[in-house]
Amino acid sequence: MNVERIREEFPLTKDYIYFNNAATGACSTHVAEALKEYAEARLTLGQEASLWNERIVESKRLFAKLIGAKESEIAFIPNTTAGLNTISSMVCTRKGNVVTTDIGFPSNVLVWLKHGHIETRLAKSRENKVPLEEISRHIDGDTIAVAVDQVGWFNGFKHDLKALGEEAHKKGAYFVVDAIQSVGSMKIDVRRDEIDFLSAGSYKWLLGPPGAGFLYVREDLIDEFVPPFPSINSMDEEQLDRNIYDAFDLYQLKFSGKVQRYELGTISDASCAGTWASMKMILELGIDQIEERLRELDQYLVDHLEELHMPMQSPREEQSRHGIVNFKIKNNRELEKRLRAKKIVVSARVGGI
Repeated sequence: MNVERIREEFPLTKDYIYFNNAATGACSTHVAEALKEYAEARLTLGQEASLWNERIVESKRLFAKLIGAKESEIAFIPNTTAGLNTISSMVCTRKGNVVTTDIGFPSNVLVWLKHGHIETRLAKSRENKVPLEEISRHIDGDTIAVAVDQVGWFNGFKHDLKALGEEAHKKGAYFVVDAIQSVGSMKIDVRRDEIDFLSAGSYKWLLGPPGAGFLYVREDLIDEFVPPFPSINSMDEEQLDRNIYDAFDLYQLKFSGKVQRYELGTISDASCAGTWASMKMILELGIDQIEERLRELDQYLVDHLEELHMPMQSPREEQSRHGIVNFKIKNNRELEKRLRAKKIVVSARVGGI
């Protein structure tokens, strides 16, 4: 991997030391050019507009490749939380419980807490990690879903997804993954890890603009649920054609048998166009190389922070973290501002940086 050449494709690296992909991914020239070309195509509605429509659709295939899924299992969503809300509304149709953790991103808890008839069980973290056995002890025969962030949003704690998927399925629960802090920066295999549902937005490690995202629904589950937020995308294709081109015909609703039945309606084409360009770049660079480079940078940071005796909020064990390093410090918000003034971009998170 030619790091210096790649840095040239991210102009902000000329002026900033950028440590903030966990908040907002750096914008590359590939994304900026794609957004410009898309906007210019919209001005004419000519051949280039048709080409960009094809690329937007192709973005599903690129995302599917990044997570080891089929294109037919991928739906468009506007952001990660919309996907998680869709999933929770699909599966929480009976009494029971959902198991998640006390260090997950708030949205990955809120979407379950909203269901008054569901008990939300929070597995407790220890030293900023959640042991597998702590999650497992909360799962029982009434568990509807086990829901985790693949990589922790503030300290990079990395779950063992394969082990969690197996534990969930032993008790007949669905396995739900928020992958916004992992997809694009590490290898993911939804088959290997027995993931039933996965949601991820575009603007962090996928390096795309905000406003786009992708929902994975395991192939054999697509027909199993009523779309909680139906749109015309949810309709059976023949029925939709009749309603659009012939006459009103919604006396008996028939849902599409395809995954787009869970799409919320019109998407942000511009955001998808930019994300198409960023995912294409990621796949060309190679996920294995990206993951290895991140591992090296993570370890470099951890080693030097420990030399400075900074109290770590990220796991010290390399196999238990990915992409995000957090150290505890007083007045973290003030330090974030001071570093920004020196053109070092970080995020103040949960009592640390």
